[in-house]
Amino acid sequence: MSATTVKLDGELLRAIATAKSPKQTLSAYVRALREGEARCSDAADRARYTQHLSAAALMFAELLGGGGRPALEKLVQDERKAFAASPLPGDEGESVEKAFREFAAVVEEQP
Repeated sequence: MSATTVKLDGELLRAIATAKSPKQTLSAYVRALREGEARCSDAADRARYTQHLSAAALMFAELLGGGGRPALEKLVQDERKAFAASPLPGDEGESVEKAFREFAAVVEEQP
């Protein structure tokens, strides 16, 4: 029995190093939502954070064996529309939206 060494470099190595799973990026999105909600003092904005957390819970359910990829993609589209219609304010809101965009990109890149 012999061992084989494969050297990876360039674009492939960078892609492997930066690859994240949908679960990892969705978890990061939920953490950003939780942190933003904790810092938020406006009642209306807190309600919006709660709505986004609810949507994230549904996305987790789809990832863990719900209605499959089409259902997850629909939830991602709905969440994009929610952010477009009513962005969350401040630095926390920007952090939340960045985390969501990262999750959405991972979902959209998967076959």
